[in-house]
Amino acid sequence: MDFFEDLPDHVKDSIEAGLKDIAEGNIYDHEQVIQEIKTKYGLHDVKTKLIIKSRQTQ
Repeated sequence: MDFFEDLPDHVKDSIEAGLKDIAEGNIYDHEQVIQEIKTKYGLHDVKTKLIIKSRQTQ
């Protein structure tokens, strides 16, 4: 039984669009997404700052 045929049309359209994007190379890997978020929101040193702050309060 192919459950795909039972899905609503908007869900099938979304899946098909995603598969087309993959086939055309229109994708981002995890590292690219994380880098973009860090750049956009200035989060490059967040982990470092949290470690330093944690050590200062000890």
